[in-house]
Amino acid sequence: YSIAIEPPQFPAVRGGEMPLRVKVTRAPGFDGPVEIACDYRPPGINSVPVIIPSGVTEGSLILSVSDETPEAAWPIAVVATDMPEYSDGQWGVGRQRVSSEIIEISVKAPLVWLTAPTASVRRGERLRYEWTVKQGTHVPGEAIVTLAGLPKGVTTVGPPQRLSASASTVAFELEASEEALLGSVQGIHCLIRLTVGNQEIRTRSGWATLRIDPARGKTP
Repeated sequence: YSIAIEPPQFPAVRGGEMPLRVKVTRAPGFDGPVEIACDYRPPGINSVPVIIPSGVTEGSLILSVSDETPEAAWPIAVVATDMPEYSDGQWGVGRQRVSSEIIEISVKAPLVWLTAPTASVRRGERLRYEWTVKQGTHVPGEAIVTLAGLPKGVTTVGPPQRLSASASTVAFELEASEEALLGSVQGIHCLIRLTVGNQEIRTRSGWATLRIDPARGKTP
């Protein structure tokens, strides 16, 4: 068998994740599973090995790019290992490792930087929760933005928000139920997803604090 990397259609961004598609060309008679791993990768980029099951000819490695990865073009390669059956008291006798070609991937600045001041919402009420957007790497089209880290009893109302390359703000409507946990919650942030062709870029931005107060006329 041999493997090949499908060149990404969009750069990897700092603080984000990018799938790296790997294709397997199987020789006649070989139908076994293959483990793929990114052993040769840029600094600050990590991935978890993935097993491509028997008979399957494609898989994806998720590259996680740290905030400190230098912005540059970097060489990268994938190594695959077949997985022979356990035999003669040993595992993996006769395993073969093959490498893809080396390609370059570009690492760019984050798609956006999102910030929000500390906000508060009362139980039984709604809040328009607005975030300021600072544009980073150019977004071809619109990205989808959702909130993460919300405490129990606090939810967003309506569909995910869309973020264009010219947006300066993005706002969510929050609703706090009567069971919402009271107090301040840190780590509220935005999940951003952008699809370019058949490639999806995922990243996180912003780390804000939200306070949940008692309903009007009530004490904790």
